[in-house]
Amino acid sequence: MRYNLADTDAALESVRADLRAALAAVEPVGFDYETDGPSIQHPRKRKTSKPDSLRHRVIGYGLSCPLRDWYIPVRHRVGGNAPEANALRLLQFLRRPEALVAAHNWPFELQVSRNEGIEPACRKADSQVAAWMRGMRLPKPRGLKLKPLMAHYYNAERPGFDDVRAGRAVPDVPPAELGPYCAADASDAKRLWLGAWAELSEEERLVYWGLEADTIDVVAHMQATGVPIDRAMLLTGADDSRARMVEVAEEFKALTRTVVSVPVKLRRGKRCDGPAHFTGAPTSLACAVPGCVAGILHFKNGKMRTETYIDPTGGREERGADVGSSQQVSRWLVDELEWWPAGALPRTKVGYSTEAEHVKPLIALGGNAGRAAELRLEYQGLTKYADLYTATNVALADQWADRRLHTSYLHTGTETGRFSSSFPNIANIPRDAKWRGAPNVRAAFVAPPGWKWVVFDLSQIELRIVAHYSRDARMLEIYRTGGDIHAMTMERLGIPRPPSKIVNFSTIYRISKRSLAAKISFATGKPYPVDQAGRDIEGFFETYAGVARYHRAAIKFAEERGYVRLLNGFHIPIHGSWQGRKRWATENQVINYPIQGGAGVILKRALAALYKQWRDAGVLGERANIAMQTYDEIGALVRDDYVDQAFVEMKAAMEGAAPELIVPVIAEGGVGLTYAEAKGK
Repeated sequence: MRYNLADTDAALESVRADLRAALAAVEPVGFDYETDGPSIQHPRKRKTSKPDSLRHRVIGYGLSCPLRDWYIPVRHRVGGNAPEANALRLLQFLRRPEALVAAHNWPFELQVSRNEGIEPACRKADSQVAAWMRGMRLPKPRGLKLKPLMAHYYNAERPGFDDVRAGRAVPDVPPAELGPYCAADASDAKRLWLGAWAELSEEERLVYWGLEADTIDVVAHMQATGVPIDRAMLLTGADDSRARMVEVAEEFKALTRTVVSVPVKLRRGKRCDGPAHFTGAPTSLACAVPGCVAGILHFKNGKMRTETYIDPTGGREERGADVGSSQQVSRWLVDELEWWPAGALPRTKVGYSTEAEHVKPLIALGGNAGRAAELRLEYQGLTKYADLYTATNVALADQWADRRLHTSYLHTGTETGRFSSSFPNIANIPRDAKWRGAPNVRAAFVAPPGWKWVVFDLSQIELRIVAHYSRDARMLEIYRTGGDIHAMTMERLGIPRPPSKIVNFSTIYRISKRSLAAKISFATGKPYPVDQAGRDIEGFFETYAGVARYHRAAIKFAEERGYVRLLNGFHIPIHGSWQGRKRWATENQVINYPIQGGAGVILKRALAALYKQWRDAGVLGERANIAMQTYDEIGALVRDDYVDQAFVEMKAAMEGAAPELIVPVIAEGGVGLTYAEAKGK
């Protein structure tokens, strides 16, 4: 690729002139950093790591201007660099509000800029987000990575970073080798942005600048703030979970104890292959190996050659199953005891699936069969508490300088537009302790001395969105008068409150009766009949008839147009099949996306409004920080002297984030020394 190396003051002046021309013409500038710093290694995935963005510094950077592409070397240890102070001073163009700067994954570039003392105020054109909005996502693991996208959509093949680095540290790669790579990334980010942007509708462009771009700064801020943890509490919780796992394993083994066939390893004489031992020998010849008698091959020393084989019938012994072994669980429960019907579990290579989604419905069997299902699910759940939610999080936090959890948030991690998170996945951490012996992990999310957690969530936001879309008279009346929709469902269906809540939150997504029975059984710990779940679904749609009409209308709209539309006008394409057995799954996408996506829009709006308010008031960082966002919740760390004010501001930001809804939005919040305490759990 042709590019220009700016390693002198004279060359930097040429870059400055190109930037002035781009700004005057209102043309986008492609941008990319090459950085160096420590990485965070995932303790459970040896080959998975991510850069510690808080400690990465600029080695060089690429610019793609309308006329020329540049690479500006800053801190290479080999080859020439531009004068460092002048090269970094040139980055001040990022502060200009009129500048349109295209980068791939702007939150990372933003954090690195802040590490260099620069606060970008430019218009942030994120090519990754634009490609996601345009539906340009590739199958994993390529996803929305810049080089695969350029290769797929523009036939632009580029070398990988590891190919360019060739095992060297980034500062040890000469500018002449790293320059073309970085300049190409800057150029490709701009090209991808322009290509995706050209194909977005005017409504979708407004969505980008009115929502997605506004939350780039929020994402960088949340990632940098991180979540303080109580290490000792988490490690103690891991030990307690392991101790409970032992108890569960013993109970499961005792419960499933029965007489079973035990495979036995045996040895036998190896049969003689006859004349095959003699190269080129006629097949009519008998084996002439000394000692070979009665079809058995002997070694030359006269000892019989043997082999090991498995006798599947072996002997019969009284044994119980290992609850941690999927193969034993399926064999004991399906084949030996016949407590679980084979037709209820998908077949695998070694028996039947015992994954949680398949075992949950079996709680409804009751008796020993239901108890076995409960124990299997408890053991599976405890394994996550014993490592993933506790020890793994401690190991991740220990690698950061401030020993906090710094998750990575993605605009583009879901189809619906909700943020996803990784390293760790904050959204997957349970809101309370489901199993005995398991810790309340969010009680280990602690506020620093002199600070508090302030946590708000949007009350029943999915049901409120459905009320808006469906215009169901009963739902509208309940929400406009401050009524209790769960009480209404309880009364109309004649069921207790816990099942009524699950019925409400599940049936709006058109759940099947078997899945509903499984969810209620799992949540309550008691068998819930499938037939009763079916009657509950029918009763729900009789009570809230507008929801069924909305489902039918949404499916018809999506089938005709190929997309669903969110509250803010954003279109999500539907890629599923409308034919045969796959149609049900496609219809469920159509029903799910506007609800989940609508909630995502509201949360992003609230985050952007709150961030702007605190930044403009000068309290961001000093007295208040947005630290977490999961599902319908926003968690902030607030200094003691600002808690009351922050409480009011968070509630207002969240309740004012959906002006188009025809029902009120209610945000409920709390304050505490831990996240769990602020949530009241």
